[in-house]
Amino acid sequence: MKAPLQKSRIPDNKAFVIREMNDPYFDKHWHAHSEYQLVAILRGSGTRYIGDHIKPFKEGDTVLTGPGLPHVWRSDNAYFNPENGLDTHGIVIYFPENFLGDGSLQKEEFEEIAKLLSYSARGLEIKGETKEKVIHMMKEMVNMQGVPSIVMLLQILHLLAESTDLIPITQ
Repeated sequence: MKAPLQKSRIPDNKAFVIREMNDPYFDKHWHAHSEYQLVAILRGSGTRYIGDHIKPFKEGDTVLTGPGLPHVWRSDNAYFNPENGLDTHGIVIYFPENFLGDGSLQKEEFEEIAKLLSYSARGLEIKGETKEKVIHMMKEMVNMQGVPSIVMLLQILHLLAESTDLIPITQ
């Protein structure tokens, strides 16, 4: 298997990055990065490759991946032909383990979130009611800045940490 391209998405002056993607197709390159990634597919379809796992994706696919876990959401071939008039839409959040400061996740208050992030090393598919809530929160978060955006990210991570709607993706 081809080695993944190494990417970093967070500027030095930011705690994390949220990006709304409106493109003809999703990034087609097999890659990994040092940050955690939470992604929600709002429009589009194709094949999702995460680590050693391959699965079709469509609208609603929502996943948390840990640092270094190679992945790609490869749009169906029809998306690469402009004549088809297809496009994709998604929201992605990139954040490092220390987005709240060095050692913050070792604090008792963050114990459940730290466990969640540890489990994300295998990739976690988010299902059910939790998925719907997370997508709604991510849509709200796209227009937030400053402290409110950090609070919303913590609320999302707290929701995920308490959820039973998470399915490990890789072995």
